[in-house]
Amino acid sequence: MTTARLNVLERRGQWQQYLNLAKAEGKTEAYTRALVNLGRIEEAVGYGLAYISAVEDALALAKTLREQGNAKESLQIAEHGLMLPNQQASRFMLAQWLREEAAVMGDRELALAAAEIAFRDQVNLANYLRL
Repeated sequence: MTTARLNVLERRGQWQQYLNLAKAEGKTEAYTRALVNLGRIEEAVGYGLAYISAVEDALALAKTLREQGNAKESLQIAEHGLMLPNQQASRFMLAQWLREEAAVMGDRELALAAAEIAFRDQVNLANYLRL
């Protein structure tokens, strides 16, 4: 039900109500995505670092930031996502994404750290060759 209400608010451009509902209902990914789309990057990153508790939400925010041209912030959120506790089962996709993005941006140290996590999470030749 909340998702439907958020969709209606988004279509109507009622952003303050959207943000209030997303925050009240604990929809961190929706809340931070809206902040990014509204250009409130610093607020989105700060909220994400404080409240993101799922790797999937970190990946979604990192991708949204990157798509909006906020590459440095996207890496910061992705790196944070990799450090979330008890998330090993779902962090492989984030590690892969971060590995590629960090490499493109020239952050070899971060790319290597993400590659190591991806390899540990899914041991195979393809991931080994990315180290």
